[in-house]
Formats: sequence, C-alpha cells, structure tokens
Amino acid sequence: MNSVLYVFLPCKKVYPIGITYLADFIHRRRPEVRQQILDLSLYPVSQRSQALRDAATAFKPDLVCFSWRDIQIFSPHEGDSSLEHAFNFYFASNPIKRVVASFEGLKQLYRYYSHIYTILSYPWLIRKEFPKAQMMIGGGAFTAFADQLIEKLPEGTIGLLGEGEEAILKVIEGRSIEDERYIIKEGGNVRKGKQETDYLFIVSNNLDQPVVCHQDDVVDHKLDLTFG
Repeated sequence: MNSVLYVFLPCKKVYPIGITYLADFIHRRRPEVRQQILDLSLYPVSQRSQALRDAATAFKPDLVCFSWRDIQIFSPHEGDSSLEHAFNFYFASNPIKRVVASFEGLKQLYRYYSHIYTILSYPWLIRKEFPKAQMMIGGGAFTAFADQLIEKLPEGTIGLLGEGEEAILKVIEGRSIEDERYIIKEGGNVRKGKQETDYLFIVSNNLDQPVVCHQDDVVDHKLDLTFG
C-alpha cells in the first residue's frame, strides 16, 4: 500500500495526537508512503460527509484509518446539562421540573444515538464510493464497544483494540496481523486476532476517562456494554 488517509471522527475539539503519532510512526519506517490526516471535528456537521468524500477523491488512499475517540457524548462536562436533567427527573419535588427533565432526557438519547449512527455513516461512505480502499478503525470509543460496533460496520473493516501502529504497518506492508489485537467481521462471522484481547476491562462507563485494569485484578465484576 502506498497511501494512508487518517480520519479523526468528530468529538469535542481536541488535538488528534493519536493519529499524529501513528502518521509519524509510519513515516519513520516507510517514508515513501503518502499520508494525510483529516479532522472531521473542524467541519460543521452538514459538511463532514462532503469533506471526507473530497479528501478521499483527491488523495486516493489505499488504506483509510478511522480514529473514534468519544462515544458517550452526554457524559457530564462543561456545557452539558444531562446530569442536571437526570437529578430533576428522579428527585425534583416540582412535577413540572420532572416532566421537563423527561423530555430533555429523550432529546439527549436522540442526540446520542443520532451521533453514533452519523459516525458509522462515514466508513459506509468510504465502502460505497471507494470500495477498493481497505479500512481500519480504532480509538478509545471503538475499543470499549468493539464487539457491538463491529457488527454495524462494513464487512472487512479491521477493528484495532488498543494500540494499533504495528498492525497498521503490517497491513501497509502486506503482512499478516494474526498476532495483533484486532477484530473483524467477514462472511457474517466475527473473529479476533490470536493475541489475548480480554486482558483489559473497562470499569467506568465514562469514556472520556475510562478506568481499565488487568483481568486478574477484577473479581466478580460485570459490566453491561449492550449497544443499541
């Protein structure tokens, strides 16, 4: 492969340090490979699909790597009132506040799922309009919900669990990634790489600040990560 397009999927505006590191890692080992980074967070929502289409058309990538950082967009943070609405719904003595909070909660859920399916539309756009391009996806959000999200991505998309620079390099060089931490759906079946993939447990549902630990340190801990 001779070209890689990195796509930083929309989230709160932060510097895409992860894919910047990946691009540097690849450049140091394969300087002849053309690389480009597209940060969709810099575009208005209505322009993101076209920005991706234009970038892929102009760059003609052999490999498209998506980085999905955030998924829990209504977790408490500055400018987000979801926690306030939750408390009002359960504990407010004023019934009007509880009714208002219930409607606000429904709006939050709608925005949450709309955001997820909008994010999922970008890999599908690449598959539809640039079917020859190989796709990979990683990042904190994908790693946390990999088993659920891989079912909703185009078949053949390689999902990276945790760090992925070596896996990306191997794909570029045409080598096997069976010893890497990855997940893929092919022919209706989901399979993972040979390397152990369940040594980390997400023990917080705040994906902005996930808490992870080794499986040996977790005793009788269960977390429902049901998606959709």
